[in-house]
Amino acid sequence: MVLGSFLVNIGISFDASNADAIIRSSAIAGCIAAGAALQAAAGTFLVRRFVGFPNALDNELEVGKFLALGGPASCLVNASWSVSTLFLAGAVSANDFLFHWWTWWVGDSIGVLVVTPLVLAWIAEPRASWRPRRMAITVPLGIAFALAVVFFIRASQWEQERIRNVFVEQANSIGASLKGSVDLYIEVLHSFGDLYGASQYVSRQEFHDFGAGPLVRYPGFQALSWNPRVTAAERPAWEAELSKEIGAPAAITERDAKGGLVPASPRTEYVAVRYIDPLPQNTAALGYDVSSDPVRADALMRARDSGGPAATARIVLVQDVRREPGFLVFLPVYRGGTTPGTVQARREHLLGYATGVFRVCGSARGRHGRLFGQEH
Repeated sequence: MVLGSFLVNIGISFDASNADAIIRSSAIAGCIAAGAALQAAAGTFLVRRFVGFPNALDNELEVGKFLALGGPASCLVNASWSVSTLFLAGAVSANDFLFHWWTWWVGDSIGVLVVTPLVLAWIAEPRASWRPRRMAITVPLGIAFALAVVFFIRASQWEQERIRNVFVEQANSIGASLKGSVDLYIEVLHSFGDLYGASQYVSRQEFHDFGAGPLVRYPGFQALSWNPRVTAAERPAWEAELSKEIGAPAAITERDAKGGLVPASPRTEYVAVRYIDPLPQNTAALGYDVSSDPVRADALMRARDSGGPAATARIVLVQDVRREPGFLVFLPVYRGGTTPGTVQARREHLLGYATGVFRVCGSARGRHGRLFGQEH
């Protein structure tokens, strides 16, 4: 019994991920096996003390005492011992303690009440007293046991179906809520796109003033930025203007092999961060060429050619010393403020990208959680 209980439980809960896990899972299985042994000892004591054994169990009182003491009464031991073990090990919460205790006790009690009469009918002493009752006990209990198994399997299927339906309902609800939240954030990017599409020039102060409200109303944004398209011919003037605006030398940058920011290599064009808010914690991102990274470049091209927003794959945001995962959402902006009808026209008339910066991490920022990184 002890060995059987141990093997069953170690087979269910064995964790070989590390030495501590092996010791812990083995100890839990061992404690549960010890509970099974204590239960058997308790049942034996109660039956011998109040019923006597061997016993032909040929009157109703002795049968009732035997089943009550050997079943529900003794089964209190293992249910209490084993569920307490799981609780102390952190495998069962305080809220679920009574449910697990009840389930364990009922399961053990049913097992004893069904199996014990069958065992007694076939192997108990005195054999002469039990032999005439074998079929009378075996057939009804066998049928009852088979029906109980069928009912249990069907009940499990019903429960699984119910859980699945609840999961689908909750997933649909969460999905609809998430889509609504995402749509709101995308609308903020569209408003920035409309600003640039309708203006000949947007100053840093205007960008800051325009973004101040959304950053407060939508705390999921860690940062908003404007990343214009810069040709190789425009680069010297663009870098000079950026240096003048921030009062310090500035250049279009990229990451080197070691992850440091260095001047970008010569290319036909760049997509560099010109404005970003909030600025203090994102200053280092100014001038960074987001197209220099293949993952970001892929999202940029998808957004440019489709005319709609595109998100990067999961990335580690630059200058994030904690190296938390994040993502960017790029919304293309075209000359004239409207989206050209063909892919070729979109490529030719691209001005730049209104960009949302997101970091996904455990700490919370507002009701949406802290989703965004400090820069691109």
